Amino acid sequence: GASGTGKELLARAIYNNSRRSDKPFLAVNCAALPENLLESELFGHEKGAFTDAHSRRIGKFEQCNGGTIFLDEIGEMSLSNQGKLLRVLENQEFERVGGNETIKINVRVIAATNCSLVTAVKEKKFRLDLFYRLRVVSFFLPPLTERLEDLPLLVDLFIKKYAREYEKRVKGISPAALEVLVRLPWEGNIRELKNIINSATLLCKGDVLMPEDFESLLQVRSTFRKPDIDFLKEGDEYFSAFCAMLEPVFGDICGKENGSVYDRICTGLEKALIHLALRKSNNNQVLTAKLLGISRNTLRDRLEKYKFASE
Repeated sequence: GASGTGKELLARAIYNNSRRSDKPFLAVNCAALPENLLESELFGHEKGAFTDAHSRRIGKFEQCNGGTIFLDEIGEMSLSNQGKLLRVLENQEFERVGGNETIKINVRVIAATNCSLVTAVKEKKFRLDLFYRLRVVSFFLPPLTERLEDLPLLVDLFIKKYAREYEKRVKGISPAALEVLVRLPWEGNIRELKNIINSATLLCKGDVLMPEDFESLLQVRSTFRKPDIDFLKEGDEYFSAFCAMLEPVFGDICGKENGSVYDRICTGLEKALIHLALRKSNNNQVLTAKLLGISRNTLRDRLEKYKFASE
């Protein structure tokens, strides 16, 4: 599932309802550490194994023996570490970095990724044998926008959590405020929802979250929100430059003539383009038409339309 969809929450739910719930649960983000540090984090190391190894370190697998380890973003793990993980899964054994002693363990592994491991296998970035070894039972967690029916339940859960944590008297959310949340795009998924409810509950002065409790939070949110126009960038290396160039013009026209923005900007761009091409070709219409990739008749029509001075 995508980032923030609750993969670790699901992993913890599996752990809490398992026969291993009285043993450790440890989470490791495989994307957060370089290859050699991740190896040490998972399997530990012996004193002198590398420059800064001043003492023996017990790795996460050894620490949660009998329990559950959650490997987040496993698709980012190097092929070398994938091979060592495969051995753990198949034989429940490993050696610390720089050591010769084989350590036996009994650990349940739950892994998560926000990328397609099938694609990673095809691109030889992920081991096929490890893929099959991990994929005993798999779950897909859809983004929050595809499971909005869960929103009221999640909001209620987070309100109770943070009301208790902050000793607030907030008991719920108004229908109007819930409607505000339902209409948001939730690019950060459950993690974003959790953070917004956290802040709103902390700042709320009543016992019910109202739309106004979210106003300042949503203003900050919109500052960081990435416009959903990535598809426009494909194949266009000048996209950002065009946006930067048009933004002040767009804002000015919007403020004066709302409703005619498209026509005004397209007309202005066409006139500017013809002007630049004429200047580039020293007012030679044949060269101008060739440079623009249009016919001479089309160019003449535009020159007449925009009342350009004749040669």
